Amino acid sequence: MAYHLCYKKNDKNLLHIIRAKDLKKPLFAGYTSIAKCDEELDAYKKVAELIEDFCQTYWDKGKNPDFGRFPAWVRRAML
Repeated sequence: MAYHLCYKKNDKNLLHIIRAKDLKKPLFAGYTSIAKCDEELDAYKKVAELIEDFCQTYWDKGKNPDFGRFPAWVRRAML
């Protein structure tokens, strides 16, 4: 079963993991998919990898991560 990593504008959660078939439902209309994984475990690993990469960009500059900027960063990172 396929899973999508999604974010939703103005949502306090960084990412959501949503099944591909559920993403088509009206409930998830406001979600934007940034990546697709074939297995649920792969989706969780991808989320962890993205968070680590995001934090590393700040740590390399000697700063603390600003998670308010995560949605913009992840859109650029996934292009």
